[in-house]
Amino acid sequence: MIAKTILYSGSDMLYDRHLSRPGLEVFERYKKIIPNYSLRMTNLQAALVRPQLRNLDKQCERWNERYVAIEAELNGIECIRVPKRHEKEKYVGSSIQFNVEGAPKSRVALFVEECGRRGVEIKWFGRDEPVGYTSSFESWRYIAALPVLKRTKSILDFLCDIRIPLTFSIEDCRTIAAVIKDVAHSCFGRDASN
Repeated sequence: MIAKTILYSGSDMLYDRHLSRPGLEVFERYKKIIPNYSLRMTNLQAALVRPQLRNLDKQCERWNERYVAIEAELNGIECIRVPKRHEKEKYVGSSIQFNVEGAPKSRVALFVEECGRRGVEIKWFGRDEPVGYTSSFESWRYIAALPVLKRTKSILDFLCDIRIPLTFSIEDCRTIAAVIKDVAHSCFGRDASN
């Protein structure tokens, strides 16, 4: 019951960090059959969030400044493609997604691992098992008969995501992108710069 409650609460990918969890083997039975309902907001959390709403527009601007700083650097790396946004789109850059192109999945795995070793945590949707909010439709066993989605799979296999906390400065964002560029160069065995 505790494992199911943790998974239903939204800790579907971070259950291993939960302080009150049962053994990890219990989660193996449920992690792919329980959808994430994100039932995380308590009255205390709501009380903390409410006064922050008045600053939401400013915070969105700050997120976008950080997003643009990382995006500008990633766009200079040959094997990385940041999807182009439509000019009329209004977005909040609390995370940035990019695809690694022209490399086998095994090299992408090394790239993600080395970035993590250097302090840059990248979420990767191409893992065989879901990790850290990067589950793929293939592990959603709570949906009875999913069709084979080959094109979707080919995109997810190379899709990466980085969260952009507002605690990062613009310089922090440039440093993160510099680490990614350096690791891309070493992992993919060619000049990663344009």
